[in-house]
Amino acid sequence: MKYETLIKMLFFLLRTKKCTVKDLGKKFELSDRTILRYLDILELGGIPLLRYQGKNGGIEIDPSFKFERAFFTKKEYDTLIKSLKAFKGVSFEDTSSLIDKLSGINEDYTLTLKNTEFYIDSESFINNSSFKEKINDIILSIKNRNIVEISYYNRNGELSFRQIEPYTLILKNGIFYLYAFCLLKNDFRLFKAGRIKNYNIINLNFQRKEIEEINLKIKDTASLVNMELEIDKSIENEIAEWISIENILKTDNKILVKALVPFDNTLINSILSYGDKIKILKPLEMINILKQKCLSTLKLYETN
Repeated sequence: MKYETLIKMLFFLLRTKKCTVKDLGKKFELSDRTILRYLDILELGGIPLLRYQGKNGGIEIDPSFKFERAFFTKKEYDTLIKSLKAFKGVSFEDTSSLIDKLSGINEDYTLTLKNTEFYIDSESFINNSSFKEKINDIILSIKNRNIVEISYYNRNGELSFRQIEPYTLILKNGIFYLYAFCLLKNDFRLFKAGRIKNYNIINLNFQRKEIEEINLKIKDTASLVNMELEIDKSIENEIAEWISIENILKTDNKILVKALVPFDNTLINSILSYGDKIKILKPLEMINILKQKCLSTLKLYETN
């Protein structure tokens, strides 16, 4: 995902009353699928999008929405301003006005984890409606300072019941983490949202504790591999959005992708979603896993 494209899309929506996915795709030269992915990320980041169905349908940001200072961390804010100024006059048509709008939020505020509710590290692919509802409820509980009762599986599959005070929702490498104060352990803990089996937001508020700025170290469980793909031209733009255009090579009428990526089920499933438009060249282990998944799927449809 290109962060500058996401920000440009956000401000385009802020100054546009209503538009369609097709309109956004034409403006930013992205597929409908990619546009919908960006819109999901904006919503998960706290942007209230209104979606209208039918002939005169479209998308717009709730007219009552205004930026809060907590939307960006201090580091994100400074990095964004510096990046936009570096590109000013080079390739982005609305950079000047965007800098003015962002600079007007507040140039000297200090924001750390203790008052940051959302940190987005990368994009996520959420197709499960119940999981979306869970994430939205977590966001709501953070905003309203509600204590949440959860049943939670640890990495060993052991189920525990806890009451937590939710502080920060973190999205890293497609995985949602919840940083919360656990009343059972009387300490802060990092929970994987996917391991929360059941939850109940109770009508009891908590007072946020003053905590020092900390560096949350989230271990990436996936190992990194050098991946090589051969892709069809029809998906070149989508792959560029996913893996970055710098990793795409064109040679001998072929489009090749070479990148160092986390090797896990998310990667395999992403490749499978493109069907016959992608061929894995390396590593061999990835090829074998994909073959096995295809064969297992094929067996489901075999008839006696």
